[in-house]
Amino acid sequence: RTAVAEPKEATKTIVELGGIWQVQVDAQAQPPLEHDPTIPAELFAGAQRPLQDWEKWELKRFSGYADYTKTVELNSDTGRTVLDLGRVRHLCQVWINGTDMGSRLWPPFTFDITDAMKSGTNTVKVRVGNLTNNNYGQKAESGLFGPVQIKQIQSR
Repeated sequence: RTAVAEPKEATKTIVELGGIWQVQVDAQAQPPLEHDPTIPAELFAGAQRPLQDWEKWELKRFSGYADYTKTVELNSDTGRTVLDLGRVRHLCQVWINGTDMGSRLWPPFTFDITDAMKSGTNTVKVRVGNLTNNNYGQKAESGLFGPVQIKQIQSR
């Protein structure tokens, strides 16, 4: 699947996915780095974190990937929907209920999720990657910042 730009049709936000997310650094998914980063142990196990810069999580010299997971309840069929991640630094890949929805290297970080969402409990997973310059001590903002929204595409 490929990511899609913000639809030209009118949209209505049906769910805001702010607040706390489950965040995990998967040791097996990390690229090889020249300098060993500092990664707090709780991030390997999975920790509850708000959407903010990774520097606030004590990730020092970290260039790699962090997985954000959140569940969302939908009460009924929402029709055509998109996931808008808002601001991401710097790249991402998205899964809905285990289905790969694609990846984006630059904004807009918007994905058509119509075929993957269902009535009831849904799992949203976002893998965010940052730049290698962090590993060399050249700080660059990193993470998922949002606002993260599920939007319904309105019929005209």
